Amino acid sequence: GKTIGAKRVCVTRGSKGAVLYSSSSVTPSNKDQIATNPGFVSSTHNAGGTTDTVGAGDSFLAALIKSLLLDGQEDVMALKRGCALGGYVAQCQGAVPSHEDAPDNLRLLFQNEPSSSSSSFMDLV
Repeated sequence: GKTIGAKRVCVTRGSKGAVLYSSSSVTPSNKDQIATNPGFVSSTHNAGGTTDTVGAGDSFLAALIKSLLLDGQEDVMALKRGCALGGYVAQCQGAVPSHEDAPDNLRLLFQNEPSSSSSSFMDLV
């Protein structure tokens, strides 16, 4: 096989969350680490009663990259933010839901670390 030398590798699993591998060169502990998040499940859907996943992956990746590279968040929190935002976008109609409609708890996730480690999207809403 060919070695590509990636320092981070993320595998998304749709509604089942994501896994993030980080090499020792980018972790504070100087050890390889794997972070997982089971995803965020919403019992609400858009007006059509279906899940619209357009834009969910892009939103996930944007939140993950912002959290890791701009905000300096630990892998677990960055993955949680990515999964939460991707889950929110998937429950909305269209790829770019209105920011004004975002639940307060989702907004808070990007401002402060929540005290709960719950994996239910509705706990954030």
